[in-house]
Amino acid sequence: MNQYAKQKRIELAEKLRGRKAIYLDIKYWIIVRDVILSRRTKPAEIALLSDLRKLVENGKIYCPISETVFLELMKQE
Repeated sequence: MNQYAKQKRIELAEKLRGRKAIYLDIKYWIIVRDVILSRRTKPAEIALLSDLRKLVENGKIYCPISETVFLELMKQE
């Protein structure tokens, strides 16, 4: 691994220290995306996005995405 990549990994680890990883499966990534795009308007789905955003903004959590889920999302319209 080159020095630049190593430094970036260290910086990321420091930024995420103390935060809990919340792993969303593809279903929830789609729900979040659709709420952002106003395709879903159920109160529970809107609340999910709102709660996730607040927790991320407050430094409590982060939501990593796997390469597999990312590629699957990119296949969707």
